[in-house]
Amino acid sequence: MVIIKQNLLFLILFLIILLNHLLFIFDFQLTKEFKNYEEKEEINCFLLKNNLAISAISRINTNFCKQFIKSKLCEINNYWEIEKIENNCEEYFDLRQQNTKIGCFYLSTINKLIKNSFNFSSENSPEFCIQKCLNSGFSFAGVGFGVNCYCFNYLIDKNENFVNENLCNFYVCPGKENLFCGGNGTLFVYKTGIKDKQTKILPKFIPYNGKSSLNKIKILFLLQLNGRDYLQIRRLLGMIYSQKHFYFVHVDSRQQFLYSEMLKIQKEFEIKGFFNFKVLRKRFATIWGGTSLLELFLFVINQSIFELEIEWDYIINLSEKDMPLLSLEELEKQLENSSNKSFLSSHGYNTASFLNKQGFNFHFLECEKRMWRVAKRNDFPLNLRLDGGSDWLIIHRDLAKYSVSNEDLPSNLRLLFTTILLPLESFFHTLSINSKNFCNQIFNHNLRFTNWERKQGCRCSAFKPIVDWCGCSPLVVRSIDVEKKINLKRCQEKNLFFGRKFDSFIDIEPINFLQKQVLRFREKQQYFNFTQSFWLNIFNYETSNDSPFSSKIELINLISKLFIKKINKNNCLFNRLLNIFIFRVNSTAKFQNIFQIEMKCEEGRGGFEVFEFLIEQITNQQNKKDFQIITEEGIFELIDGIEFGIGFDVKEEIFRIYPPIVDLNLNNLFTLKWKWNLILNKENNNWTSPNVNLILNGPNNEFLFNEKIKSYDSLNGIQFVDIKFKNILNENPNVNSGNF
Repeated sequence: MVIIKQNLLFLILFLIILLNHLLFIFDFQLTKEFKNYEEKEEINCFLLKNNLAISAISRINTNFCKQFIKSKLCEINNYWEIEKIENNCEEYFDLRQQNTKIGCFYLSTINKLIKNSFNFSSENSPEFCIQKCLNSGFSFAGVGFGVNCYCFNYLIDKNENFVNENLCNFYVCPGKENLFCGGNGTLFVYKTGIKDKQTKILPKFIPYNGKSSLNKIKILFLLQLNGRDYLQIRRLLGMIYSQKHFYFVHVDSRQQFLYSEMLKIQKEFEIKGFFNFKVLRKRFATIWGGTSLLELFLFVINQSIFELEIEWDYIINLSEKDMPLLSLEELEKQLENSSNKSFLSSHGYNTASFLNKQGFNFHFLECEKRMWRVAKRNDFPLNLRLDGGSDWLIIHRDLAKYSVSNEDLPSNLRLLFTTILLPLESFFHTLSINSKNFCNQIFNHNLRFTNWERKQGCRCSAFKPIVDWCGCSPLVVRSIDVEKKINLKRCQEKNLFFGRKFDSFIDIEPINFLQKQVLRFREKQQYFNFTQSFWLNIFNYETSNDSPFSSKIELINLISKLFIKKINKNNCLFNRLLNIFIFRVNSTAKFQNIFQIEMKCEEGRGGFEVFEFLIEQITNQQNKKDFQIITEEGIFELIDGIEFGIGFDVKEEIFRIYPPIVDLNLNNLFTLKWKWNLILNKENNNWTSPNVNLILNGPNNEFLFNEKIKSYDSLNGIQFVDIKFKNILNENPNVNSGNF
């Protein structure tokens, strides 16, 4: 017995030594691989000489990222791994019909049918044009004038419109010199393989009778969280939580405060004996349009199904700005009657136009928490039909499992989408529409309402820091929108189960409205966490590095000490600042701050005590005078004076950081709000504010700054200008900044 124990002990020691050795080798290989990009000899290939690559690499900060971009570009340059995919969707695609020549036509007879056209001066050929039209889902492709490629879906009275083929045998194809690409005003027309008739299936609303049922549907909610508003997230959870469903929570890797708050919620659930709420330890920087969003989604599918073996039927992703519009009971009923179909919202218009707006014609790579546009994309794998729409998805388990499998189509698409902007908006759409088993298992509706205001939401300046592209984002739902957009009757008629965006910082009333609407079958919970006031933590001493005031800790500590000195009656000494909150009594009140300070007091128990100070910004009433500017364009009336602030949200046109402490290294803004009355007979008016000059004087009336503010187009009548105080100080040596 002793000998057996000794042998067992030696075996365990040997295994430990072996494991440590293997871990060392693995760690060494990993470190070596990670450093590889930095230690490689200078990488060089043709694609690195294109202007997009040169521009991107010149703006990248780290050597690692430069080498990563170069390496990936040269991989694309030397070979593209995916030359062709097998499009097995028999309902939408017929390979036997592909490349079938219909005949020669006058362009004038089919001009009205053409939905998209390209000019390929060096690549055009029937095969090349057919693939381009197939990518966008068109049934017919036409080549004309040698270099032109036309895409369309229908031919009217094609037999009557045939012309002699000799009229199309005029221009030699630049991409294939043994073939002709049409003539002057004539084009050869071919079939792409895409079938003529394609019906998009819409789900029907399934009423819930209010009685409890044995619904067996299990949902995996993936919460993709950012920001700091954990109180709104708690309210979201209160509306969608059930013990039978599962909740995976991903917090952006840059958000430590929110991450710590979500871990607290997980602990609260576990103390109560509920283990269906999981905060992911693997975290990504989930930037807008980034490949990390798709990587996260696929990671959660893979981990939940194959590692944790969780039995769920549908996965639904939500953000911190989403809210349910209908009850969880109604959602379960809808999914139970959906025949295992997934819910994907398509773009809803010309696919070629969508692909162009999405940047599909370029290669993008993610690095340094940014999407870099690095090269033009010349082609896609043969026979690949592209599609896309919303990245807010409801995916059935079968499609989810297929998406992470090792089968050719999903494997090839996962590789392809590592260089595509906004991949989560297109990956599942493209995967399903090219697959045999899933192209007819899709509802063309993701059960969402999105508050689009394209004119206001598509501001390129909002996306410049994170992507070499312009984008659009929905606006926040406000009280004025509630009855028109998210009332119960409309949500049921339109099959709208979730909505975005909701933001209690801007308006808490729509969330209060929804809480009562969503929980109408659970009356006891209707008023749980119900509130009119708004609290947002913008500084926490335990996670101070991700606070907007992380670079101003000494300054805010000094401000805190001044509060104590001004008010202190208990001979208390400042110990540390614990928290700063932005506070609002209701959605129409002014923003205030609450400073939570820990102090050492002589009186009383003599220990540390926590005090809260309510701080309100003093407004200079002289600055609130209204006045009018009368121009040829119309009458503009300035209301609410001029406001100064930091953390300006370009789309919502509000300041998001209070108190507005000046930062010399950042842009500080002045905003003006106008009420306008434009002249009606000018149809092209696209502004809501006049051209004005803003003159800034110092406290002794000395001139500091003069900036011309151009007219601006805003739903809210806002006009703003960046003030770079650092430049003002450099140009005015008599003006000094404060030192703390």
